Amino acid sequence: MLPRSESNKIKEPVRYLLTVGLISLQVVTVAAILIASRASTEKVLLDHMKQIMTSVVTESIDRTKEFLAPAEKAAHLTRNLANHDVVSAGDTGAMELYFFEQLRVNPQFAGIYFGFSNGAFVYVKHDGNGGYLSKLISIDGDGRRTEFIRRDASFRVLSRRFDPDDTYDPRVRPWFKRARLTRRLIWTDPYVFYTSRLPGITTAAPVFDESGNITGVIGVDIEITDISRFLGSLRIGKNGSAFIFDREGNLVAFPDMDKLIKPASSGAHELRLARVSEIEDPVVRAAYEQAGDVKMINREQFSFVSFRVNGAAHNAVFAPFGAANHWSWIIAVHAPEDDFLGPIRRNQRRNLLLAIAVGIAACILAIPLSFSVTRPIRALHERANRDELTGLPNRRYLLERASKKTAGAVRNRSPVSVAMLDLDNFKVVNDTCGHSAGDDVLRGVADRLSAALRERDIIGRYGGEEFVIILPETGLSMAREIAERLRASIASAPVMTSAGPVGITASIGIVSLVPLHTDVQALLDAADKALLQAKKGGRNCVRVSDISEDHGSAPERE
Repeated sequence: MLPRSESNKIKEPVRYLLTVGLISLQVVTVAAILIASRASTEKVLLDHMKQIMTSVVTESIDRTKEFLAPAEKAAHLTRNLANHDVVSAGDTGAMELYFFEQLRVNPQFAGIYFGFSNGAFVYVKHDGNGGYLSKLISIDGDGRRTEFIRRDASFRVLSRRFDPDDTYDPRVRPWFKRARLTRRLIWTDPYVFYTSRLPGITTAAPVFDESGNITGVIGVDIEITDISRFLGSLRIGKNGSAFIFDREGNLVAFPDMDKLIKPASSGAHELRLARVSEIEDPVVRAAYEQAGDVKMINREQFSFVSFRVNGAAHNAVFAPFGAANHWSWIIAVHAPEDDFLGPIRRNQRRNLLLAIAVGIAACILAIPLSFSVTRPIRALHERANRDELTGLPNRRYLLERASKKTAGAVRNRSPVSVAMLDLDNFKVVNDTCGHSAGDDVLRGVADRLSAALRERDIIGRYGGEEFVIILPETGLSMAREIAERLRASIASAPVMTSAGPVGITASIGIVSLVPLHTDVQALLDAADKALLQAKKGGRNCVRVSDISEDHGSAPERE
């Protein structure tokens, strides 16, 4: 067992060391925050803001490209199929079904259609309710018929109607004109769709007959309101936003979609996309004015500008979609400088005040806290020094304590004795009753030994069924009495185990400190030899080392 005074000697220095350490840590923490706050510069914070805005620009461009690319592929595919009569312009029913399949696998398409050179038209679009709406214009001589067919999600017909007043002619639409003029796949500039009245963009490709004549134009619509919704979902600080415009200053996408469309000057029923300069947002207009020469932006990967609106500093980043793309668009991301720098500056001041307060509070609480913190350390220390099975000091710690006691006895010329105890025939207990019962015997013997010893005595498990007892300030005669008392305590009654009561005895060898054997290991070796004599002498007895008998021992104290 470990005397209480020994435990206190262990923990007190640790407590004081932790107290000093905690106070020092608080001082270092406050100093580090002060240094870090002073070292933080406006340039570092602004660079961080630019990095965030640049990431938003890059992500927006990539998302827009990913959104529009499938339409171009679909137009290419449909044109090739039509050129090879896989999708025949003469079979409008098959063409309508093919368009339905394209919309089903590409939900981002608003509609897909084919405009004939004679003015006929096949158009399939989403109806907004999970179904589809087809518009079929047929030309028979001078006659014209327009039919609308509503279908469900499986393309089954729900209703049909004819509109004799419809005047739509695909040949006058921008997508048809450009594709026929260039004789290649084109992208239109953003415009307001005739049918849905929503802003969008069209990719179109001409279809040729065997003679190279254009028989019609295939088109795919994408409503760019989805791009605007994506821009609206971006979070750029608290008040920042993004918008896309073309080289003419027309908006392509804007977070507030209600501001995208304006009435055309030609008539109330005609619609157009708004210009950036028409947006009633002074920050947006000021950012656009900072763009300067649009052609210059198209040559640069990123352009950064700073400007002020109503005294507040703002920053903006501009980037083109790239020369390799069909869209000569520019994206702008802008945000108030205070959205990024303001919270950081305020947080620095709060952190400084908080650090000072924490440092003061920690100094006040450090001492009681250190005592609380040492509890688990003490528990860990105890576990590291204890034998798991018996709870006694283990061999390592036992030898450490024995070495200190022996050194102290030599310095003070006081007696000290060592007893080595081994359980008799313990292997038989394990073999006949099981190892679980053997463990119970070891625990029971440890309890009896601890109960029979004095508070200053130290007992530990040396290994297996061996125990070592250190008897400070104890000469040979008293050591022999204590050993006999221990032997009798073990043999006095069976130990209760999981397999029932088990009788056990012990043999003990003792040695006292003598001038020629002041080394701990030498004392243990001498006690072990005495223990061997006890075993040979019939077990369940105590034997004294020969060196102790020859030299006697120092005077002992009760």
